[in-house]
Amino acid sequence: MSASLTFAAGSELELAQIVRESLRLVDGDRVTVERRDGEVVLRRGGGEPVADQPLGRGLIRENGLLVFDSGADIGDADILRWIDEDRERRMKYVTGIVDEP
Repeated sequence: MSASLTFAAGSELELAQIVRESLRLVDGDRVTVERRDGEVVLRRGGGEPVADQPLGRGLIRENGLLVFDSGADIGDADILRWIDEDRERRMKYVTGIVDEP
């Protein structure tokens, strides 16, 4: 990922929303900036690199619904399989093969 950063008043570093979301950073998170081998590394509160932290945000509210974000990557094949399984389940209900949806 590549993004531009801006220094705000008071020497605050502003990260674009897409960067904050991808790194699972929220307002108030403490981050240490370190230069290593010509690269800049962000660390949460001086700990492990941000990218090496578990990415899950836990239980969050999205569009008025509670959603659990484990941070696990879901592959396209899994999503397509879930859609197919749900379609099959609904078709069996609609055609009367099963009594419950």
